[in-house]
Amino acid sequence: MQKTRESLFQQVVKETCRDGKISPEEFAILKRLAALLGIETSTGNRLAAEIIDKYKAGELKFSPVDKPEALYRDVLLAFNDDNVIDGNEDALLETIRNWLDLPAQEASTDGGSDSKATRESILEVNGDIKPLRCDACNGQIPLLRRPEVKCPYCNASKAIPNIYLEALASRTSFETRRKQALQLFDKLGSKPSNFEETLAELDQQMLLVSFVLSLGFIIATVQFIVFYPLDWYYARFLQLNMTDVIPHWLPAMLATLVTFFLSVVPFGLLYIVRRKVLSLKHVQVALSANPPQKPGGPATCRSCGSPFEVPPDAAGVTCPYCQTDNLLQVPGAWLQETRDLSIQVGKSATTAENVFKKETRLGWESVLSVFLLFVFLGAINWLWLAEIKPPEHLRQEMIWLENYYDEISDKRLVRQVKSIGKDFPVGEWIEDAYEIEEFYIALAPGEKLQLTWDIASTTIKLQNYSELEATMYLVRGYSEGFSHLLESKRFTRLQPDAFSPGFGGWYRVKLMHESMINFKLKAELITPETPAPAQ
Repeated sequence: MQKTRESLFQQVVKETCRDGKISPEEFAILKRLAALLGIETSTGNRLAAEIIDKYKAGELKFSPVDKPEALYRDVLLAFNDDNVIDGNEDALLETIRNWLDLPAQEASTDGGSDSKATRESILEVNGDIKPLRCDACNGQIPLLRRPEVKCPYCNASKAIPNIYLEALASRTSFETRRKQALQLFDKLGSKPSNFEETLAELDQQMLLVSFVLSLGFIIATVQFIVFYPLDWYYARFLQLNMTDVIPHWLPAMLATLVTFFLSVVPFGLLYIVRRKVLSLKHVQVALSANPPQKPGGPATCRSCGSPFEVPPDAAGVTCPYCQTDNLLQVPGAWLQETRDLSIQVGKSATTAENVFKKETRLGWESVLSVFLLFVFLGAINWLWLAEIKPPEHLRQEMIWLENYYDEISDKRLVRQVKSIGKDFPVGEWIEDAYEIEEFYIALAPGEKLQLTWDIASTTIKLQNYSELEATMYLVRGYSEGFSHLLESKRFTRLQPDAFSPGFGGWYRVKLMHESMINFKLKAELITPETPAPAQ
């Protein structure tokens, strides 16, 4: 039965104690063996200490029938458990073979007799392994990865010679490695899509300029995604103005998050695609096979220069001489770019350093560009916040905007910014209204604003003026850019008309009139419970 990895490790430790000491070479073998067997350092130290303590106590017995071939065979079988013997395992097997004074792998001893067998002697002409025969009945024995097997004909035990186990391990290892290489060829040797190549070739500065030019669309998208649905919810279901309920900083924060998502996520995905293509480019160039030594000849190995046959449509091939993997379908432009870089570098280390600095600087430029992009986005959203929360001097002049509920419960006034005009009561005629460019008024849910105008006695050119244009905005912030246009009307002289916003909140009304016309204005409120004011 095949030994466990711990017991195998202890068996090797026992063999190192045979001469009464553990040499530096043997200690290095134990250290490498523990790592390749997957034994932790603490566990390996404990297992070795148990054997050494037994040796010191005189409890460690060495059997004269113990053969180094059997120990080597057990290590070989343990390494071949996964069907692959990699370079580190093969190197350690060679070291163990020399340490145990076994013949080289090309002339390994048989596991059950003193006869010698070379690797060539167990191979048929076509390269197949010769059948292993039973010593008792000469029947063919199954070739398995075991120390010994039973003959299926006479049930006699037969030790598998090491040379057969080595040949079997080489076969299975090569086949497994070939399958892994084919999978890697398909993954690394595949050409990026045209879309990915196009993205990889885009200039980063051009992308940033394109983003800045499209910032207006992004901001409009943010307003549509963040502001309008939220405002609609407050107006439709709560009959309130959004900015009278939520903190002034919340819309700006939501806008910042959405803008960040709309900006960073596409750029992040773009950089991921670019990095994938550029990384794949460098890997494929590094693994690419060398061109033919003569025009029309076969491709050659990138490691040893040996020619090899290329299967049709193969992404890569493994060199039959040195087992080096070579990619075949590498775009010629990528190879030419690498050759051009090699020509730039030349033989001078100073030139190579300059090329390295240039490439590194391009990377830092990318980082700086992304940083400046984030700073730009932050500045834009800071300006939004400044618009929603006006400067302190303007807040002092429009302090009534923060007292909506007090405004609709007290005597109703038409408000103006102090530095521009005076407030005036609802329901009264305001003479010299031509000086009013805009005014603010708080409407309760369901209220309408009715406006009536007439020519003042001081007006000249009466016949040229018959209409007054008024536009109503929902006060979202404190500027026209951040207000929501509700309705625009043209009012005929002495013909009252009303704005019907439908829900409560602060509204701004902007008046458009000819500067040479003097008129008076009256603002009245219509509620669902009261009839319209009498003319």
